[in-house]
Amino acid sequence: MSVAFWRSLAKSVTWRLIGLALLGGLSWILTGNLMESLLLTVLFNGIRLGLFVVHEEVWERWPVLAKVGRSPDPSPVGDVALHARPQADGRRTA
Repeated sequence: MSVAFWRSLAKSVTWRLIGLALLGGLSWILTGNLMESLLLTVLFNGIRLGLFVVHEEVWERWPVLAKVGRSPDPSPVGDVALHARPQADGRRTA
């Protein structure tokens, strides 16, 4: 796996930890009860995780949404035409 993958994974984990700390801290301040705030934080994030999985499945299974953000397979002709550069003698090369 690439360095970019591990960097993205590390950023995702640290971002979630920041979110957990923020929600846990705010709910503790608002409720004044550590156990209630922990329960609220775990419950909220568990629900979010489940909803994210459902959301991903809907996007993968619904044909219109499955195409969003994905580029079509490039055709050899279109690819060459897009990247052709003129040479000093006027010819175009890829």
